[in-house]
Amino acid sequence: MTLLGAVCCLAAVGAPTCAPPTAPAAKVSASSPHFAFTAAGVFLLSAAAADQVTTEVSLARGNRELNPLMRARAVRVSAGAAAAVAAHLATRALHRRGHPRLATVLRFTAGGLFAATAARNLWVISRTTR
Repeated sequence: MTLLGAVCCLAAVGAPTCAPPTAPAAKVSASSPHFAFTAAGVFLLSAAAADQVTTEVSLARGNRELNPLMRARAVRVSAGAAAAVAAHLATRALHRRGHPRLATVLRFTAGGLFAATAARNLWVISRTTR
């Protein structure tokens, strides 16, 4: 047995057999003020993902990206993900600093912009002949 193995065995023998009790996790119910904030976060990230997917499908069908800065796939994907994560983290910081209503409204607004872009992408895809 190596020295490290012996130390680990001795540490395990001296360790308590039970973990200390932990506080139960806070539950978010539909009546909780945090429920809307959490739902807005899910909406924001889902809409951002829908925008990414519909953009790639549209481009695969032969349509082109109108923004010259976003024509490279790596730039397009990383910029979309960065925008969604930045909105998510900024609103979380607002929520923690005591502005839950503003944070929730901003999350729904950012999610709405992503959803509108995804809806437009779907419209473009529907008008594309293959």
